[in-house]
Amino acid sequence: MLYRLGYLNVKFRWAIIFAWTLIFLLSALILPRVTSHLKSGFGLVDTESRKALEVLKEKFETTETSLIAVFYSSHITIKDPSYREQVEIILAPL
Repeated sequence: MLYRLGYLNVKFRWAIIFAWTLIFLLSALILPRVTSHLKSGFGLVDTESRKALEVLKEKFETTETSLIAVFYSSHITIKDPSYREQVEIILAPL
């Protein structure tokens, strides 16, 4: 099967090159129209993730490229110095 595919690629190489060149040129012509329809961010407007991003933007003045880290411990609280120390160790490389 792959032998036959390779054979056809070699046999019709100029037609394949022409077809890909034509596709590339048509894509280059359509590209300016497409970029105006693209929006930054991810997801549709009515998804939960988009709504969460809007809440974060309104309440905490964050952007979509913000980094949010959540730390959790079942046996110590945030007031415990060892908890804070571990968080600072983890965030130090950032």
